[in-house]
Amino acid sequence: MATFIKQYDDKGKVRAYKAQIRINGRSYNKTCVRKAAAEKWAIRKLIELQDMGAEGQTGVDITFSKLSKRFDDDYRTRYWVKCLGTTKLLNITAHDIALHLQRYERGSVQRGNGYDDEGQRKIADTGKRRSPATVNAMLSSVSVMLQEAVEDMELAIRSNPATDKSMVKRRKVNNERSRFLNDQERDDLLTACKASTWDKLTLLVMLAITTGARQGELLSLRWDQIDFNTRKALLPTTKNGKPRVLSFPPVSMKLLNQYREVGNGLIFSGITGKPMVFRKHWDKAVEQAGITDFRFHDLRHTAASYLVQNGASLFETQNVLGHSSPAMTKRYAHLRTQDAERVTDDAMSKVFSNE
Repeated sequence: MATFIKQYDDKGKVRAYKAQIRINGRSYNKTCVRKAAAEKWAIRKLIELQDMGAEGQTGVDITFSKLSKRFDDDYRTRYWVKCLGTTKLLNITAHDIALHLQRYERGSVQRGNGYDDEGQRKIADTGKRRSPATVNAMLSSVSVMLQEAVEDMELAIRSNPATDKSMVKRRKVNNERSRFLNDQERDDLLTACKASTWDKLTLLVMLAITTGARQGELLSLRWDQIDFNTRKALLPTTKNGKPRVLSFPPVSMKLLNQYREVGNGLIFSGITGKPMVFRKHWDKAVEQAGITDFRFHDLRHTAASYLVQNGASLFETQNVLGHSSPAMTKRYAHLRTQDAERVTDDAMSKVFSNE
């Protein structure tokens, strides 16, 4: 049944009528100037909901678990299925999303740790808190899934609770970290990589340093994507959703040719054919090199620092790294201080040559 609430203006006069319908825990509201219009809307809405229920198209009987089968079975999807799997789509609220996101945020980071004898991925708990960016990625995943339900006209869900900014808050992310290797650290790290039991660790690290590619981009890179004549590879999709081209300098191509294969296999493939889980090899190499406060992603910062310090403009560096905006590249601007001094000295010396 529908209920009607009078809304008053500052003088105490009725200015509108708000019709409310609540079915299966979900509310539908409409505000109209006239009560007759609100009543007509309520009647139409009730008939619509009843018809959809009779046809089995409402989403009243569709659970989040069923919706999730449209998406890849990754760890984010599995998390939300664990939280909301048996909940019907129409009953999912912004409060539900916010609560489960908060619980996820309080948990600790888990990393892949190889595979067991049956080929199943093993997971290790690192004991570290999840970063704001990781929490935001988890929120984005459920938002994408629920938006799919909103856009499917055969389902009754008409709004995405994950986009309710008054209840579901995205975490503030600080991406200003710019740790990079100095020359001695780089040499020590490469020496440790060469001693690794995984023979491709040196290749992976060298490609990260010399191309500025992200970890995920390198692990998904396939042999048939590389043009060995032009020394380039086309990445069809990247983190910002746009394709971009990786350029391999000669030092990288020399290493790649040592492992070159024919076909479309992954360059960094594990024993199951999936991307290699190299965390323990990386951690051991960093430890042996005596390097502190350094993550694999910092190799990307290292690539950027080498580019800028050796004359690349910030615009050129942005293109190499595939940054979506110049603001992300500006963190490296201070590395061009000496260039700025040289340019200023040369220009002003010419201008005031007669002084």
